[in-house]
Amino acid sequence: MKYLTGLVFLTLCITIFGQFSKSMMSIFGIPNYLSTLRDLLLIILAFVGLLRANPLASPRLIWGVTTLVVCVITYIGIAFNEQQYGAGLYFARMYMLPIFFMMALAGALHETDQVERRRLLFATFVLTALTVACSLGLYGVMLADRGFASKLIVGIDDNALPVTWYIAGGTWMRMGLPASNPNSLGLILALMLSLLFTQFGRPEAPLRRYLPVIVSLSLLALILTFSRSSLLLFAVTALSMLAFKELKISTKLVWGTSTLGLITLSTGLVAISLIDPDSGDQILHWLELNISGNDPSMQGHITTFQEAWDSIESFYLHGFPKGSVGQKAAFFTNNINHVENSALGIFYDMGIFLGSIFMLGWFLTLSHFHTNHIQSSILIGFAVCAQFLPYFFEPDALIIFVFVYGLAGLIESRKT
Repeated sequence: MKYLTGLVFLTLCITIFGQFSKSMMSIFGIPNYLSTLRDLLLIILAFVGLLRANPLASPRLIWGVTTLVVCVITYIGIAFNEQQYGAGLYFARMYMLPIFFMMALAGALHETDQVERRRLLFATFVLTALTVACSLGLYGVMLADRGFASKLIVGIDDNALPVTWYIAGGTWMRMGLPASNPNSLGLILALMLSLLFTQFGRPEAPLRRYLPVIVSLSLLALILTFSRSSLLLFAVTALSMLAFKELKISTKLVWGTSTLGLITLSTGLVAISLIDPDSGDQILHWLELNISGNDPSMQGHITTFQEAWDSIESFYLHGFPKGSVGQKAAFFTNNINHVENSALGIFYDMGIFLGSIFMLGWFLTLSHFHTNHIQSSILIGFAVCAQFLPYFFEPDALIIFVFVYGLAGLIESRKT
């Protein structure tokens, strides 16, 4: 693997395992500099990558990045005008990290040959297998000892865990490690699964002999996250690939696998109910809440749209006061404007005009990587998923999405 590609891949690994590494370092009293290292590495790789990608011959890349950078500078200016210096710089950093990664990835993928493509796919599949193995192992430890689970997640050695680590309406724990939370792990698994699925039926696929096992375990891990948005991402992506005729597997096999999966899942639920009736009741109650539409999270999404409509006069021009939008605003204020939608999050924070230009810059930059229908499917799935989670305030999520989206462009496909 070439040095730039290797460093970009290293950045991805730090992004995926950063939270878990931070927890382990905290337990052993080791100073954690991984986040700082990742940020500095991204800044350096961004400019190296941009030069390597030959920006003068890549107008969509240079115009997209320029638009994004101008938007972020404008955002900082508004924050300083509001005298929100710390909040403005903190949120600007979150916006810029995925942009830096896109610049680095553009250089890494520029003129990638078949050998490098295969190496990168192989490394990604190995990373997926390691992530799944780590997730399943840590999940077993967490279920056995919730005190240790709490220490791994929040650094406290007791049984108190954040509410988001349990299914709604019950006390059944969701799988979330080694990521920062169950939805983040679900996103990683859903995106990686999308790549794995494209390799079925391809004789040149990396780890072809072990692919069914990796896919099966990844699906199991994805289900155990109880992340509905991530499951929706994978389902929409798979259906889009079928519609674009990008999957080299028969429709009969897809429906057969889906049916078998539902039977296996149903059997597992029945088994849990027989072995541990209380846990079985909790999971069934969670399913009931989702089917009836009474799940608190679903109600929260509906409330988000209602609040956005009711408060449009407060944020349409230049957004709510900087540092007051999303859960991370808890670092700066108690008066938080919550959002559970990426597009609304942008408008809440930047205002409709600047937010729209910022999103246009994102699409321009992404279009630089676009070569096939597989990427279109992944983009559609992620866009649907982003309607239910504020990914624009989670740089890790966007970095992983950009990597998978860019890598999917190297896969042989029907041309768009």
